[in-house]
Amino acid sequence: GENKSNGLHSNHFFIIIISGDRMKTNTVQFTDINNDELKHMLQNQENQFVDVRTFNEFKQRTIKGFGINIDYYQMVHDFALIEDLDKEKPVVLMCATGVRSRVVANALIEVGFESVFNLKNGIAMWDGNTV
Repeated sequence: GENKSNGLHSNHFFIIIISGDRMKTNTVQFTDINNDELKHMLQNQENQFVDVRTFNEFKQRTIKGFGINIDYYQMVHDFALIEDLDKEKPVVLMCATGVRSRVVANALIEVGFESVFNLKNGIAMWDGNTV
């Protein structure tokens, strides 16, 4: 019976390694979304819609529904700017072309946000309502 239990033991160990590996690759990441996906998400007020462009850009024209403006350039120096965001609710980010928002998306994941979405090509390619 000894051989059999040894075989069982190494099998069990193998399963742990495999599942451990899978967990590692499954760390939280932000999700790129397209215009249609954003239009769908805008219907849900639980989502937090954040424009990470400058205040001037935000004031000139933003996507309808994006009520929060956190300036990317200021946030880099003052991370406290994101303290008003609720970690329990999804955050949807946008900027001009999707570059700044991608950096912010990664930063939010780093500090423990679990549901972060990024408008892939920003307002530049947005075909929906703006204000």
